Amino acid sequence: IRNIIATCPISSVEAWIKESARFKVPINAYPLSFATNSKFDKMLEELDQNLMSGVNLVIVHYEFLRTKRAEDFYSVWNKVTNFISGYTFISDEIHKAKNTDTITHKRTYELARNARKVLGLTGTPFGSTIEDLFGVTKVLRTNHLIDAPSLTRFRELYMFKIPNANFFKPRSDSYNILTSKISSFSIAAKQSDVFKEAKINMEELHYEMTREQRKFYESIRDGIITELEEGRITVNNALTESIKLLQVLSGFVLVPKEDSDEIVVKEFHTPKDDLLLDILDTYENEQAIIWVLFDYEDKKLTELLRRHKISVRNVSGITSKSSRIPILEDFRKGLFRVLISKPQILGAGVDLSNAKISIFYSRNYDFINRDQALSRQLNLTRPGIYTVIDLVCPGTIDERVLDNLKLKKSITDEIKDKSSFMRFLK
Repeated sequence: IRNIIATCPISSVEAWIKESARFKVPINAYPLSFATNSKFDKMLEELDQNLMSGVNLVIVHYEFLRTKRAEDFYSVWNKVTNFISGYTFISDEIHKAKNTDTITHKRTYELARNARKVLGLTGTPFGSTIEDLFGVTKVLRTNHLIDAPSLTRFRELYMFKIPNANFFKPRSDSYNILTSKISSFSIAAKQSDVFKEAKINMEELHYEMTREQRKFYESIRDGIITELEEGRITVNNALTESIKLLQVLSGFVLVPKEDSDEIVVKEFHTPKDDLLLDILDTYENEQAIIWVLFDYEDKKLTELLRRHKISVRNVSGITSKSSRIPILEDFRKGLFRVLISKPQILGAGVDLSNAKISIFYSRNYDFINRDQALSRQLNLTRPGIYTVIDLVCPGTIDERVLDNLKLKKSITDEIKDKSSFMRFLK
């Protein structure tokens, strides 16, 4: 293999550069993610020359593909690749290019289109739509295996439409059929095969609500049930409203300000915070990741840990992508002890296996988000004992959400209508 181009998330660029040093052939790495305009122009000039003569690894992150500078890169790439003997294309976290309507998909496909060999890598289950699978296979240049009439027929046979939504999911009895459809050009690895040297302990620790929490919890829950029974809200609306119950369990709730339309945060003590501090005290010499659901939890817990002299950093939705890289690097170096974030923010291409403790302070309804969070901690074959802890309030929606996730189900797998939602809520 003389020339390789790899697309990956911006958070994986440094790992690609580091791993490329292990090869026993000279590699000219072009980490285009960090280039200023002047440096970028110089890199394009070098790329033009080196592709004709040397072994090259060209690294392009997905965020770059969406920029205007990507057009300059494509003009050089297309010109040079007409003269070289061929190249290999690798798409790391290929699920990021699954949506055929996006620029990311179109430009990833353009890079793969003329490659002699194409490899797609992902640890994310395709649990959403058959269109996602179609988008990924198109990047892999196997789109001739699926045409539009076949896609429509397949969906009719093996998928079901989500109520009040414009998308489909595979029926639970269809996964084996889906797997067989892609098995001829894919390789799957089971977690039990990969993590033979690592031992994973799963723990569920309970706490009770305070009287004030219970009062708010029952009031919100009963209000949702009443509105649903009277037909004033749909099941989807009720599901959205039920998020407030998870907020209460975390010690806050959004309420209207008295004599005003302004929404404010009402915060109260929750024993869940005491339990969290006890856990960190028990594992005082270990680094830990705390996964949260809400931005307010992120802020609240960061302040709580700092008051107790625990070194902590957070990566939230407002943390710029350029700022995330040094924070994560410092965490891997052990420069601080606790990292707080959301699974959907650090859900792909990030190695957090240096932390042996993973704490789910709260959870959302989606199994794929949870699976991605765990994969960040357990994504390398490293010996050691990993501990995953769920903080749960028995007899609440919190417990029922976790029960679903243990069965590798998302909420939409269980809730089909009003009666099934009532059972879930009660």
